[in-house]
Amino acid sequence: MIHLLFAAQDLLSGANYSPGDPTVTSSGPSAGSLIAIFLFYLVVYLVSAFMVGRVFKKAGKPSGAAFVPIYNTWVLLELGGVPGKNIFWIFLPIAGPIILLVKSIQALLEMGRRFGKSTTFSVFGLILFPLIGYIILAFDDSTYQFSPAFASAGPIPGSPMPPGPNGFAPQPQAQQFQPQPPVVPTVAAPQDPQVLAPQPPTVPQPPTPPQPPADMNQPPQPPVA
Repeated sequence: MIHLLFAAQDLLSGANYSPGDPTVTSSGPSAGSLIAIFLFYLVVYLVSAFMVGRVFKKAGKPSGAAFVPIYNTWVLLELGGVPGKNIFWIFLPIAGPIILLVKSIQALLEMGRRFGKSTTFSVFGLILFPLIGYIILAFDDSTYQFSPAFASAGPIPGSPMPPGPNGFAPQPQAQQFQPQPPVVPTVAAPQDPQVLAPQPPTVPQPPTPPQPPADMNQPPQPPVA
């Protein structure tokens, strides 16, 4: 989509024609060639918008935004971590398109990374040959790995920090140490001593009666006290 913004001026190219100047023999492209060029760019625009719309849908953006000029570039920049308001650089003569081109390259590289693609794919598939790259992104199983929900919850452990508004990734802040209150040891309450139940008095046993001696002639022995 960004490339079509810069390619639209080709429709207006050609030699200037002045009816009163007999030295000018060419009046630029004919009406038929202009219509052919217009239809060619229209087909390319619609196909590109359809593919970019599928990419927007995978990233959680409305797919219809791809068909709206200027706004589609705004959304595309935001998917790459670049503020969408950079699209207005296009209206600044000379330096504006250069600044927008740099921002667009930065956004496309970051968007490719968020879709899990390598830098080589982003350079060749999104910058040099965008139509091919968008077709691959539109129909493969890649997923967009960044969303505002993740941004509010903080970065995923082990994942790189997303770039900030200035284009540079912020440095992670060290966690502040929170002092913990001292732990007060708990002392168990002393248990009540067990109260022994009174034992009944011991009843004396009667003395054992004497056993008869084996020898009947011997007198019986007195009982042992």
